[in-house]
Amino acid sequence: MRIQDAVMDEVFDVFTVRQLTRASSLESEVAVDEVVIAPRQNSQVHRHNRSDTLLYIVDGSGEVLIEDQVFIAKPGDRFHVAPGKYHGVRTFDLALRFISIQRPPILNKSSQELDLEPRH
Repeated sequence: MRIQDAVMDEVFDVFTVRQLTRASSLESEVAVDEVVIAPRQNSQVHRHNRSDTLLYIVDGSGEVLIEDQVFIAKPGDRFHVAPGKYHGVRTFDLALRFISIQRPPILNKSSQELDLEPRH
């Protein structure tokens, strides 16, 4: 079945997000998002207390911070962010594009729940 609803870009912090599972039967179970961060940007360091997340780097380069470890991110790399782990992303001279898979979704539109806690 083809889903007729268009997938729109949304902006959260420095992330431009296209939520691919929106308006599908998967939407409340798992989120698959295409995410782009412009060059020379730093995301807010934050955590998701319930969501288990996998990041798959598609294009560009940058750094992924998970707790106290900093990893260089390049196409083909995968990063697991367990629930409750602080993390963030920084770009250099190139934009970074990645796929983010979360279970349960960080943002559940139907229930208006957002599993996001900034580090203070």
